[in-house]
Amino acid sequence: MSEAPIDTLAFTGEDQERYVDRVARAIERARLNEHYPPGRRLAAQVRAMGPQAHLQLYGELQVDARTGLPTYREWTRVCADAELAPKVLASLPPLSVLQSRAQAQPGGIHGKQLLKHHYYSQLVQIDGTPPSHMVVRLRKVDASARRAWFHVVLDKLDANGLFVRFSIDLSQRSSFWNRAMVELSDDAARETEALRAIVYRMSSLDAELTFVRLADVEGLTVERVFKGTVGPIFVAGVARPPGLVVAPPEAGEGGAGGEGTEALVATFGLDMASDDLARDGNNDPLEALLTGRLPEEQAQAYHHARQRYGYRVFKDRKFVVSSRSMVKRAQQFCTERGTRNVVYALRGGRRVP
Repeated sequence: MSEAPIDTLAFTGEDQERYVDRVARAIERARLNEHYPPGRRLAAQVRAMGPQAHLQLYGELQVDARTGLPTYREWTRVCADAELAPKVLASLPPLSVLQSRAQAQPGGIHGKQLLKHHYYSQLVQIDGTPPSHMVVRLRKVDASARRAWFHVVLDKLDANGLFVRFSIDLSQRSSFWNRAMVELSDDAARETEALRAIVYRMSSLDAELTFVRLADVEGLTVERVFKGTVGPIFVAGVARPPGLVVAPPEAGEGGAGGEGTEALVATFGLDMASDDLARDGNNDPLEALLTGRLPEEQAQAYHHARQRYGYRVFKDRKFVVSSRSMVKRAQQFCTERGTRNVVYALRGGRRVP
C-alpha cells in the first residue's frame, strides 16, 4: 500500500533563494554539536537547492509543509548531483571553451553547458552524503567477558519530515552472536542487516522508547541514546504551536537585507535517555517527555523501565529566529511553558534567559 502524499509548499524565484538562504543560515547559527545532524553539511546542501547555485537548471523547490524543511526529493537530488559532479565536469569542455561557445550561443546547448559547469563546480566542494547514512564504530572489546562495545550513528530524514541523528552507545555479548546485531571482523565493526533494520525502524521514535526497545533485545546492553533533530522550521505555510508568534521583522532588522515579510523560527531538539543522567527533566517547550504523553497505565510501565534499566531522560530545544526583536517573543513563549531555552538571532548575539 502506498503512503499518503504529504502537503508541500512550492518556492520559486526570489522566494526560493530567500528560503534557502535563511534556512541555511539558521542551521549554521544554531551551533549544532555532534549529537545533531551535521550542520555545515546540511547548510551547504540547502544552499545548493537555490537558484543562485543551480542557475535555473531546476524549477520550484518543494518544502514539507509539516516541518518547513525541503522534501526528500530535494535532498536526494542535491546528493545525487554532488556524486555525479566530478564525472559531469570531466565530460564537459574546458571552461574557456564553454565561455566562448556560450557567448556565441547563450540560449542554446552551449549556454546550458556553461551553467552546468558552474553548478557542478560548486557541488564538488560540498559533502554530498545522502540523507540516510549509518556508521557503526567499535569502541572496545573485552575478550574474557565476550563483550564488545559500539557507537552507532544514524543520520536520517525520518517519516515525519525531520532531519534526525541517533547516537547510540551499546554493548553486545558474543554468546548471542548467532543472530548478530553487529559482527566483528579484524577488530572492525560492520553493521548487519538486523542492526540496520532495528535502528532504522526506530528513527521516528523518541530516545526513551528507542532505549527501551534496544535494551529489551537479548544480549544488548544500552548505555545512552541521543536524538538530535533539525526542525521543525516555522516559515509561512507551516502550522505553528499556539502562542509561538511569527511576525514580520521590525524596521531595520531585515527588510533591507532580504528577510522578506515573514519571519522564521527554526527549532533544534535534543532528546536523550542515558544511564549517566542525574535526574529526569524536560526543557523542551514543544514536546513533553514520553511518560507525559501516555495514559497513566502505560506511563507507569516506562517509569518501571527506568528503574529496571537504570536510565534517566531529558529533553532540550534551542531556537533560531530571524531578527533580534523576535528573541524576546520566543523567550516569552518558552517561559509560559516553564522552560528556559537558548535563542539565537540570525543577526546579532544570542539571548539566554
